[in-house]
Amino acid sequence: MRENIRYGLILSIICLVATSFLAFVHSFTKTKIIERQDIETEKSLRELFLDAKNFELVKFNDDFYYKVYDDNNNLLGIAFKAKTKGYASEIEVLVGLKERGDIVGIKIISQNETPGLGSRITEKSFLDQFIGKNANNLSGVETISSATISSSSVIKCVEKRAKEILNLIKK
Repeated sequence: MRENIRYGLILSIICLVATSFLAFVHSFTKTKIIERQDIETEKSLRELFLDAKNFELVKFNDDFYYKVYDDNNNLLGIAFKAKTKGYASEIEVLVGLKERGDIVGIKIISQNETPGLGSRITEKSFLDQFIGKNANNLSGVETISSATISSSSVIKCVEKRAKEILNLIKK
């Protein structure tokens, strides 16, 4: 009985030290991680809007989107992130829209779908189907054979989120 208490105490001390160390490391790396994510987001935004010079983060409640401006501070469009559940993982998408809702581009930011199947949602042939389509109706975008769940999740997610963002902007 005493031995069990001793082992429990030792294990508790080890857990406390490990947790403290992780919290200490996290406090130093948190700002670097956020900075790196911001740099990656801006890089992705510039891929969607080639003429973009400035991005304005617009926050509302617990959500946000980006207004995208050119050299002369003219609004080029908006961009937003959307998340959805795919077949094997959560999929995060960045979408660029013109003011009327026409899609400028779409980029998969993160996914961990099945390699060779669901991961095909990152292929140019799938993503290019969105360009020029109005975000209110993506029925013309075809799913990927053998990756139906992943690709249809992306389509539905983009359409739903775009409608939400466009409605917010109209208000």
